[in-house]
Amino acid sequence: MNAERPLGCLPQSFGGDRKAAPPNDAASFAELEFHPHPIGNGVQARVLYPNGYGASIVKFHGSYGGDDGLYELAVLCTDGEGLRITYDTPITDDVIGRLTPERVSELMAQVAALPLCKAD
Repeated sequence: MNAERPLGCLPQSFGGDRKAAPPNDAASFAELEFHPHPIGNGVQARVLYPNGYGASIVKFHGSYGGDDGLYELAVLCTDGEGLRITYDTPITDDVIGRLTPERVSELMAQVAALPLCKAD
């Protein structure tokens, strides 16, 4: 897909008291702060960089690789209403699954190096 759409799996709040992980500026997997995933069966960390891009890193039953202990990453972009998944970057046009912690760190560096995010 080459269009932005609302951050369906990572709302700022997800029903009741369940909240999406707050973003931080971690530079590597080792610096991520994982929180319970809003759907309740795994973990999520989010990062946000000065360029307006960020990443959501998740592992849960149903995520790509989650059942094998691997992670899934979505590239995020800020807009006037919050963070949203973007499917229009040189990194990917989808989420990226089956990631080792090392590969997550590599992708985080690529996200941090993107030019300024320009939300529609």
